[in-house]
Amino acid sequence: SSFARIPPQGAVAWHIWPLFTPSPQGALSVGGARPADLPVCGGPMFSRRLTLTVQNLTGRTAFLFGGEWFETGGWAGPRAERIGDQDVTLEFESKGWLQGVSGYVYFHSADYSQSFMFAFSVPVTTAACFTARAGSVLPDFQEIYDRVPDLARPGASLKRSDGCAWETQDLRDEHVVVRCVILPQTGSSVVLDEVFARRLKQARWCRSTVVEAQACGHDLPQAEIAGPKRRSSSGSAVATSGGSSSSSAVAGESSKNIVERIFAMEIDNRSEENFKLDGEWFQYGSWQGKPVRSIPKSSTAKLEFCSDEVFGGLKGLVWFVNESTLDTYFSAVFTNPLAGDGTFNAWAGPPPAELKEEMGVAPSVSSYEGVQVRPNQCVAWNVIERGVAIRVRLIILKDLSPMSWSDYPPITPEEAAAREAEESAKAAQKAKAANTPGKDAQRSTSTALQRVDAEDPTSGAIDRFMNSTRPRDMFDGIGSGLKATGAGIAAGAGALILAPAVGAKEDGVSGFFSGLAKGAVAAAGFTVAGVVAGSAQVVRGVMNTPEALQHLQSGKKRWDAEIGAWVDDSCNLRLEVANAGEESSDDSGSDDEGRNKGAPRQRVADTAYYDIIGVEPAASPSDIKKAYYKAALRVHPDKNPNDPEASQRFQQLAQAYQVLSDPKLREKYDTLGKEGVSDAALPCVDPMVFFSMLFGNEMFEKYIGKLYLAMKFDHIAKDFQKDLLRKSSDDGGEGGLPSNAIGDSIEREMRSASDSKKDKQLRRQQHRREVQCAASLCERLDRWVIGRDEEGFMTAAYQEAAELVQASFGGRLLRTIGCIYEIAAELFFSSLRGNVVDWGMASWKESSQQYKTRWNIMSSVARSAMAVKKMHDVAGASVLGEDSPDTELSQEQKEKAQRDTLSSLEDSLPVFLQTIWDVSAADIESTLRRVCDKVLKDISVPWQIRLRRAIALRRLARIFRDKVESTDLSQSQVAKQHLEEALHGAIREKP
Repeated sequence: SSFARIPPQGAVAWHIWPLFTPSPQGALSVGGARPADLPVCGGPMFSRRLTLTVQNLTGRTAFLFGGEWFETGGWAGPRAERIGDQDVTLEFESKGWLQGVSGYVYFHSADYSQSFMFAFSVPVTTAACFTARAGSVLPDFQEIYDRVPDLARPGASLKRSDGCAWETQDLRDEHVVVRCVILPQTGSSVVLDEVFARRLKQARWCRSTVVEAQACGHDLPQAEIAGPKRRSSSGSAVATSGGSSSSSAVAGESSKNIVERIFAMEIDNRSEENFKLDGEWFQYGSWQGKPVRSIPKSSTAKLEFCSDEVFGGLKGLVWFVNESTLDTYFSAVFTNPLAGDGTFNAWAGPPPAELKEEMGVAPSVSSYEGVQVRPNQCVAWNVIERGVAIRVRLIILKDLSPMSWSDYPPITPEEAAAREAEESAKAAQKAKAANTPGKDAQRSTSTALQRVDAEDPTSGAIDRFMNSTRPRDMFDGIGSGLKATGAGIAAGAGALILAPAVGAKEDGVSGFFSGLAKGAVAAAGFTVAGVVAGSAQVVRGVMNTPEALQHLQSGKKRWDAEIGAWVDDSCNLRLEVANAGEESSDDSGSDDEGRNKGAPRQRVADTAYYDIIGVEPAASPSDIKKAYYKAALRVHPDKNPNDPEASQRFQQLAQAYQVLSDPKLREKYDTLGKEGVSDAALPCVDPMVFFSMLFGNEMFEKYIGKLYLAMKFDHIAKDFQKDLLRKSSDDGGEGGLPSNAIGDSIEREMRSASDSKKDKQLRRQQHRREVQCAASLCERLDRWVIGRDEEGFMTAAYQEAAELVQASFGGRLLRTIGCIYEIAAELFFSSLRGNVVDWGMASWKESSQQYKTRWNIMSSVARSAMAVKKMHDVAGASVLGEDSPDTELSQEQKEKAQRDTLSSLEDSLPVFLQTIWDVSAADIESTLRRVCDKVLKDISVPWQIRLRRAIALRRLARIFRDKVESTDLSQSQVAKQHLEEALHGAIREKP
């Protein structure tokens, strides 16, 4: 046995280390190798170190590195990539003073059927913690880390959990040594050592494992709790059938409170549906005992809930879903406060649109007399006991109707009347448009697009400025007023200093005094203007405060600082998707260049390019684009390092796409073959393809859409191409590039930078991007949310993340996406809890991420400016040497100057690439925030679905967040390779 043998109590303790052999230095080593300097832990003061030796006893299962997350510290040396049949020593250490080392790491089998993870914390001030898991279930690693328990002292009995056992070998402040064994699976032919098997039977279960078992209603073979609980779950009282943590996880541990409240439901299910627990939410209280997991048909079940905090009362809700079709619900809301009457309401069949809001408006149990049968709720109940314990006897009626998505959101009579009036107005508008040729009236019911459409390009700038500077409330007004006053004072001080200096430079002493007088007048004017503007902002904020309080209390409105108004804090995603599809139909039609997808295509002269991409000659442009991205990922030289012909195949693929992606070149190719496109002369970079190839290929498009930079440059490229064609026709169709074409086009683009029409078009494209990403994200989450296939969802997510991380910038993109997803989910949960502290922490985390992104942009831009200056200095020195009449450079000196210029450019490529990434990351983050808002505030689905979306989104976020970037972009050669491949794939030949 490789574990310590502990003698009976009262005897002298000793340790046997059969696998440990003495080294020449006198320390202990594993298998002859010294894992660490056990007596001394090097590094700065207060450094912490963890040494973990892992022994894999599963047989032939090897575990590959899957991901990691460190709150503090990191790996000490290279990261372990595999855990096979040989013992593996993993080392972690703190990276800064007073930080310690903490986090978790997970591994998985090649087919993702088995996983192994461990979570640890070796802080500077408190006790060290450790736990581990192994098996076929993919748990939420972050939740395991949040409740990791304290380590036992060396010499204590083994600790065990699902699939793992471990013991502490050394526990000092600066260095902790743990040995962990991955146990063989149930039914495995692996035979354990006799001594170890006996110790394993006597092992104590890790407390976090006991908590998980209680949450799921499972019994452990030996529920002996090992050590005090160190951390509580970071989530609120939210639970689902997917194993999310809840306060019910600790229900069995809560003792009788001084003031206890109980709510019990005796349910008689007379329907033909078997219901299973789908979710629960408690503001106060939890299950009494184990959660009830099912309500079988034609049988009874008893649901009991109790308060779990002193003076906390009981307030919560629970819902079940039928096992057969997963579209019929049983939902109930209940309260039993310390003061006042309890409340209750229940539904069977379709769930209410806002179940949590129903909890606040549920009728009092004292108002119920006799049997209650509510219309369209398909349940009947009778309150049989009131007071400290409320008991309700409830019947689920036989005939239940399933949920229909078209019933959400429910339409009130006022909304029905408004919708009828709107339909009448639309009909009149269409009739008027039909009689007015050349007019194309388009209207969107989206609030965001209505705002874009309502903006008049000729409207006054003063109105837009007043709206954008409107303060939300008194506090916002005070802050805005202080900024305006400070800006006025700063401008006045600047005028007072600069005016005399300028006057003295021009006219000497008289100019100084003249400038001083002018500066004093300007300073007084700026200061007065700043004070007046600041006072006006404070007054406006005070006037807007009552409206702000009203909307904040309702919780249905949010403040839009861009337009200075309160807008609905919800969206109808189903309606927005339909509207976005209608609005993009014209774009897709123009993209296809009038091609009829259903019509047969004429015979083509050559199919070689089609064969290279892997499509039929009749394929649409969108099909060609999708096939190109997939083929590019497959034949990319990085994916085929041992294939010398990979680079050539990739170039052939890019050449084929250059022709087939351009409608005119494709038409020539179909008619004349390769000879018809061999004379294409003017290269053009497709911005959409460039940014897509640079940042993740098409695989990430469903998550982040088309980048704003790509859309902006695409507009510029199209305008530039139009200018070239127009100038070429004006010159009589002569070949070559028209004179001053580039300069004139750039000048025109700079003049039209504030073109409201183009800005409006870009904003509409951005809105469609957000809607499409939100719809794709909902489809991605539906396997968990609608299908209730949590295990399949997790396995598919891990597999997808492993593929995405291989793409260009894959690790950075995954971490960015995961970070925003997790923040959005935490904001959703904190808003449910209504805890100001939790909401403040979630908001602070979001704000910190925004400030970090802005700082990265400013730093990158500054470094890029310095790199440009350096390049300019190098190039300027070369030109100066060539232009000097007294100095005649030799050919060798000229070549050296050229090499220096190219070397300076290559050295600057990582800086430029980092700047492009930082700007794109800011765009991705802002887009994903709005995408998550649409997903989690979607009123076209009931509240339960939104809650499940938030839980699934958090799990997906953590899977993405834990992936590690494998490419070092700080090296100039790597940056050059990324840019060259993106440019090569994006270049198209224009006729």
